[in-house]
Amino acid sequence: MLYFEINRSACMIRKVVDRLPEMDTEAKFMDARKLKPADIVEAVRSDIMAGILKPGAALIQDTLARRYGVSRIPIREALRRVEAEGLIDVVYGGGTFVHVPDTSEIAEVFEIRLQLEPHVLRLSMPRLGPRDFEAAEAAIGLLREEGCGGLSIGEIDRRFHDAIYAGADRPLHMETIRTLQARLAGLLATAMTPASVAVLEEDMKAILDVIRKGDEKEASGRLVRQLIRTRENLISASEPVDEVRYA
Repeated sequence: MLYFEINRSACMIRKVVDRLPEMDTEAKFMDARKLKPADIVEAVRSDIMAGILKPGAALIQDTLARRYGVSRIPIREALRRVEAEGLIDVVYGGGTFVHVPDTSEIAEVFEIRLQLEPHVLRLSMPRLGPRDFEAAEAAIGLLREEGCGGLSIGEIDRRFHDAIYAGADRPLHMETIRTLQARLAGLLATAMTPASVAVLEEDMKAILDVIRKGDEKEASGRLVRQLIRTRENLISASEPVDEVRYA
């Protein structure tokens, strides 16, 4: 039986496995054949980025295989690929864990983002159209919904920034930005409080309002302030686990 538990304070939806149906070996392998390896990778990645698999959580292959209804073989491959993305850490002889970003990593991620994203926004603004504004507004609207529409804060944040950067036509820049967002998305999902979600909503609305007016300098400044505020929230959330990793 699967049910869903909404964590309103973190604006995320958490899938809880209460009881998995009994399946014989053949049924399990049939399910594994139906799912592509990329599907398993995406499932693990999404659960990490949504904070369902929390930073520091041990990843046990048998448990994950039952969770996703597959054999251990695609789980092993998925973990190898997610490790290459920096989302998990393998401690040889000690197990596999969801990556725990420390304060120095958070600072470095935002050092890059603060240099890159205002530049991308300035390139994007002259070419943004009605669909881009609608997409940004839709992302902001999700923050007002109970449980954030079943999406994690990291996913909503990604959608908003994708929308306002859509006009830049810089695919390699966007690939870098999304990689950096993904590294911290799990921590973001667990760190946000109702108060910080409300502040994030106001920041996004202010950024979008200035973009509509065409003021590139002010829009870049507001974006920088939003990124700095997010950085400080994540650093505050990470400090208690800096000294004790993978406990």
